[in-house]
Amino acid sequence: HDHAEHAHQATETGYIEIEPQDSCDQPTVIEFFAYQCPHCYKLEEPLEKWKETLSEDVRFVSMPTDLGRKEFFPFVVIHHSADELGVLDKIKPQLFATIHENKIAFQDFEGVVKMFVEAGVDEQKARETLQNEQMLRNRLEQDYNLMLKYKITGVPAVLVNYQYQVSVSSAGGYDKVFEVVDKALKLPAKCSQK
Repeated sequence: HDHAEHAHQATETGYIEIEPQDSCDQPTVIEFFAYQCPHCYKLEEPLEKWKETLSEDVRFVSMPTDLGRKEFFPFVVIHHSADELGVLDKIKPQLFATIHENKIAFQDFEGVVKMFVEAGVDEQKARETLQNEQMLRNRLEQDYNLMLKYKITGVPAVLVNYQYQVSVSSAGGYDKVFEVVDKALKLPAKCSQK
């Protein structure tokens, strides 16, 4: 269940403004999501459409959480490994489909390796990355600190320039989220002046 998602109402601006705690040298958009969350799955299509329109100078980061549910932790591991290997765009839709459509079931490590190989990754490299605990620990720690710092309790949430937080409800619908994100990207960003 996505607790905080229903609490917020649509805001006039479509976003909630917060005080940035990070600096940015380029426009930055961070998506917080969980693979098992149906709202996140539903936002995936508008997100993919929006990403096609993104200008080169915008940094987009996709940040998964298991919402404290251990059975979904493997999805977080696979996500970070795919990102590290540059195949996240191919792997992410498959991970969503695994949960929400059960089109493919991979319970085992070998199944995951196969998925990476099919995405064009060298098998040896896939195995090494999936078992690279140091990389994973670093990434998880970064993610955890960021979620804590910006008090992300409900997903999906999108953070623009560490200053403007957009949710499906604040934007007033799935189809409006990235309109609001684009609007927020045009606003002055405090994070870039530090």
